Amino acid sequence: MSWLHPRKKNGKIVCYEYRWLERGILRGLSTKTKNESEAQKIKKKWDAAVLLHGAEVLTETQKTTDLSIAGQLELWLKEKKVDVKPGTFRRYEFHARYLQEFFKARRVKFFDQLSPALMRDYKAERLEQGRSQKTVFEELAFFRGLVRRLVEEETIERDPVRAWPKLQKKIPAKPETLGFYTAEEIGKILTWFSGQPFYDFALTAFLTGARLGELKNLKGWDVDLAAGVIRLTNEKTVSSYGNLHKFLPIHKDLLSILEKRVRSNLPGAWLFPEVRNHRESWPREEMQRACKALLIQYKRFHGTRHSFGTLMLDTGATITEISHALGHTNLATTQRYSHMRPVRLEKLNLLQFPKSPMQNQGG
Repeated sequence: MSWLHPRKKNGKIVCYEYRWLERGILRGLSTKTKNESEAQKIKKKWDAAVLLHGAEVLTETQKTTDLSIAGQLELWLKEKKVDVKPGTFRRYEFHARYLQEFFKARRVKFFDQLSPALMRDYKAERLEQGRSQKTVFEELAFFRGLVRRLVEEETIERDPVRAWPKLQKKIPAKPETLGFYTAEEIGKILTWFSGQPFYDFALTAFLTGARLGELKNLKGWDVDLAAGVIRLTNEKTVSSYGNLHKFLPIHKDLLSILEKRVRSNLPGAWLFPEVRNHRESWPREEMQRACKALLIQYKRFHGTRHSFGTLMLDTGATITEISHALGHTNLATTQRYSHMRPVRLEKLNLLQFPKSPMQNQGG
């Protein structure tokens, strides 16, 4: 049995207290609201929580019984933090922040206040702010995941948004087919960055084919100057300890750069601290800035990886060698990185067949 008790100060209600008897002892928990209708909604939800989990759920921590949208978003983030990569979690934090700001401006605190019209307003507002369809799609999917989880746990009776806004997730059907920079374009880009702090990082990206995150996480002890190899931690396609790391020979043009950075810092220091000291989007913004100035089609920073795979194929490297260098576990993935090139005349002329006796006689 539970009830609401108004707490008063100087004759005025300051908040409503949720009260219940536990083994004959009167206990109470503040609803943190002086609005009676909101307090009734909280009481209803806490009653449901007690029915499902017992009265101890109310005394463990107030966070666990905070059934407001803001409170549940915070709990949702805590759960996601241990399940996703740091970069994905940062996106989730942005999603939660925009959702909370929107609901606060609309004075919407609880899930039963949600409606299809409200979520359509959210979609329209975010698109008017210049957010892409893909971003708004991810924000709504993040929030819809929370609502459906609460329904499954019977924390709320049903999904109050029966018709969620429809959006097109505008991403390439094959994200790997982003294109590559030609050797001439790479030369122009590196010349553009010459003398700038970003030059070393860009050159390393083009000469290793490593992912952006793999390069950012490099430390001094990952470079073995004596053996002439660089160790890259595979951050995407890890299936076992055996492919956790990949070892790549150091290109001659990288040797002096890496040697200088390794010898001037402690072994555990970041190899490219300038990248980590800037905002996360800095490498992409630098590459985009160079491409815009040089009138080169921007193919994202990930294009450096596609360039490595494609141009290595031109050098005569086999597809299996390129696959190993890129850290792929599937050759089909490597083939998407090694973009098809038109056959060159000098290569075509290498195709030879034995001549017949009649040809040898000039007949």
